[in-house]
Formats: sequence, C-alpha cells, structure tokens
Amino acid sequence: MLDISINELINISGGTVINGDLLKYGDRHIHNVTFDSRDTGSDRVFVPMKGNRVDSHRFIPQVLDGDTVVSFSECDDVCCSGDKIIIKVENSLDAVERVAVFYRKSIDIPIVGITGSVGKTTTREMICTALGSSMSVYATNGNRNSQVGTPQVLFDFNDNADIAVMEMGVSMPGEMCKLADMVKPDAAVFTNIGITHIENLGSREGILKEKMHITDYMKTGSPVFVNGDNDLLRECVLPDGLIKYTYGLDESCDAYAFDITINKGLPEFCANVRGNVVRVNLSVYGRHSIYNALAALLICDYYGLDIVKASEALQNYKGFLHRGQILTRNDITIIDDTYNAAPDSMKAAIDILCSIECLGRKIAVLADMKELGDNSANEHYSVGKYAGDKKDIDLLITYGELADDIGRGFGNGESVHTDKYEELESIVYNTLKSGDVILFKGSNSMKLFDLVDRVMEHDFA
Repeated sequence: MLDISINELINISGGTVINGDLLKYGDRHIHNVTFDSRDTGSDRVFVPMKGNRVDSHRFIPQVLDGDTVVSFSECDDVCCSGDKIIIKVENSLDAVERVAVFYRKSIDIPIVGITGSVGKTTTREMICTALGSSMSVYATNGNRNSQVGTPQVLFDFNDNADIAVMEMGVSMPGEMCKLADMVKPDAAVFTNIGITHIENLGSREGILKEKMHITDYMKTGSPVFVNGDNDLLRECVLPDGLIKYTYGLDESCDAYAFDITINKGLPEFCANVRGNVVRVNLSVYGRHSIYNALAALLICDYYGLDIVKASEALQNYKGFLHRGQILTRNDITIIDDTYNAAPDSMKAAIDILCSIECLGRKIAVLADMKELGDNSANEHYSVGKYAGDKKDIDLLITYGELADDIGRGFGNGESVHTDKYEELESIVYNTLKSGDVILFKGSNSMKLFDLVDRVMEHDFA
C-alpha cells in the first residue's frame, strides 16, 4: 500500500504548495488518491480533472472542508480558506502517474499485465482463479484499467500477495506507454487484436502497435503470452530479449486445446500445456472461454504451479458481472453480456445463445457497437449476417441507430428495430414467454444492463 507523507508527495509530483500549513500537515501520510469528490478521506489526495462537462476543480473547497487535507490543482486561483494543503501541478493526471512510477519501485512480486481488444476482464479473472489455486493473488478490482484506475490499483497493493494481475486497457494513442511506465509488468498477456477502438487507433495494425507498448519496460527474458490463433499476434515480432509463448487451438501453440466438446453450452476439452495434458471442464459459456483458460494454464505452468490444481480451480469459475452471465427468471433463460461489445464478442455471444437448448424461442437483443470507425456499418451488418446464417435465432431485436445495420444483415428472419429505450423495454416485456432464452449484448454506453436488471424484476406470465 502507498505510504508517503505530504512533503514527499509534493516532491514526487513536482508540484508547488499554493495554500496550506506544511508545518501542520506536511508529515501526514497519504495512502491513495481519489478522483471523486464524493469519495474522499483523511489518507487520500483529491485529484481534480478538467472534463468535457465538469471541471472538478470547483469541488476543491468542498473536499477540503471535510476530512481530506490535501488536493492537487491545475489552477492558481482556487478559493480555499483554512490551512489545508493545495499542490499546484501542471497536469493532475501526470502528477498521479509520477507518484505511481515512484511507488512501483517498492513492489517486489511479479506483475502480470493483460491487454487485448476483447476479453481482458474475463481472462484476468480466470488467470487469477488459476493462480489462486497455489498462490495469493492481487488483481485489478472491477474495471480500473485506465490511466485513472491503474494508479489506484497500484496504491491499494496487497503487500502479502505472491503475484499480481493487472488489466491494462487503452483507447487512444499514447495511453499504453503511460500505463506501462506505471505498471512495468514482469509478464504480458495479449488476448487478441480485433477492431475495438479502431476509430481512434486507425487500423488493427495500429491497435497492435499501441498495445505492444505494454512491453516497453519489461526486462530481458520476460514472457509474453499471445493468442496464437489471432493472425496479427501469431506473426508479431516482440522486442529483443522477450520470449513469446502462444496459446490456442492449433497444435503448434505452447498450450493448445483438443478433444473439445460443448456440453449444454459449456466447454469441455483437454489442454496440452508444454507437453503436460490436463482435462478442463468449464462452468462459463462459449467456445471463446477456451482461450481464456489456456492462457491461465500456460501462465501457471510458466510460474511452476500445478496445472491439475489450476484446472480444478477453473472449473469453479462462474463468470463476471454482465459478462456472459446466465440468469433465470420465470423459466426464462437470460444471457447477460451487456458490459461491452465488439464484432468478435458479439459473434461469440451469438454462439452461446445458439448452443443453449430451450423449450421456447431463441431471442437476441443486440445494440450499437461503438468506436468502430468508418467500417462501422459493415461490421454491424456482418454481425447480423452471422446471426442470420446460424438459422437458429427465432427473433432479432436491434436497438440503436447503428444496430439497424445488424437487422439488415440478418436477412429474412423475424426482426424488429427501435431507437427508443422505452419502446425496447416494452417489446421485450411483451415478447418473452416461459421457456425462451434471450441474449442481451451491446456497447456499455447503450446500458442494456439496466434492462437486464428490470427483466430480472419483472413477472412474466
């Protein structure tokens, strides 16, 4: 856990005190940062940000009126009476990152960094589950994988852990360089390279180039675990001195799956992990989950752990909130995969829907996928065509302006479209019947998770 005095905080951040009494508060110790003016405390420094809609600098006086004794500020003219400390910095986020870089030097256990276009959180959780069969694991909590969340995860570090697993997500050029400087992972995992954030990063090659910066501070001999079935990752060239390990379905991979069956939507397979074979029965849906499990087993093997114990632990992994969760309500099966969406993950979710046996109909509620750039219409259309080609979906419900192209791709199957949330809710309520199975999938901003919550509270005839 971070433990520095305010005097040290000033020096590390490169800031200047413009308000307050250092004789009174200079020796006070800080253990974390907060970007939320509603979530403060005596051991935290408040970090105001200038957002598109809100500049949280205006909350500095309010924050310092409470238990918090220190705040950063990018402004010189903050009106604050009293003796609480305000540290003037050029950029609040850069100041926090400097503190994180400083603190990282004190962490002496391996850190596994995870990146990729989709599946980072599920892969993270499965790696933690597998490692946890033999080690004490510290991991990213929730979705704190950005320039804002990563320092908070580092500062909360569990000093008793044997290993750490940190998710590292980027959406804009230059972000991974900063994350890598803070985390300095000892091992890296690439889930895949798709087209998520292609609008900002230009191309799949541009996405790979940005994410490859996760290796910038890795030491010679460090391992990089990549999805060997992904075209760009299979052929990627790592920086000199780093060692590539692959996982996938191809027998050329260091860890590969064979004898695969899907039993009521749940994958069962044998895993060959660098010559050692183990049977794996997963409790999470979808063929894509095999890749997550293989990555977890390969990492366990690299660190010398018992992969039999790891595979047994993976069998008990039940999934993560809004990421492929299977729920039931009034004999209706609900696939809640609402956290986010990209073409590959959309198709994987459709596969799950089609794999589940039911007495009623199979219904897909698919919403907009964001940040797909100029090819957005074609990508939405391809998802619709994929669903239509399955010949197993009885009704497609699309929601959002972009998702209309999913309906076009679906072809002649039964479908309905709306741009209005209230209308979508009404359609779902009036459609669902006992025995049905329904998939909800869309980008986070479409907030289909709210509809899932409502469906779980609704009484269906």
